[in-house]
Amino acid sequence: MINLSQIPEGKIGLVLNLTTDEFLNNRLAALGLKKKAAVKVLRKAKFNGPIHLQIGATEFMIRNNIASSCIISGKRSLATR
Repeated sequence: MINLSQIPEGKIGLVLNLTTDEFLNNRLAALGLKKKAAVKVLRKAKFNGPIHLQIGATEFMIRNNIASSCIISGKRSLATR
């Protein structure tokens, strides 16, 4: 298991757990980032900037510190689409 900020660009991971903040989890779920979702890292900004993600047809960016608190399955994180 790794966190979302550790997945390299172009790779896919399976979400296992989100943050401990329920309000933030609801916001992320509205974007499609919820447990068992396959998330692809499209780009990562330099200097711990935001991370550009894709879930299905939806693309969005989240802060690196939020991505660091999302636990991802390391098994699927090395798969490519």
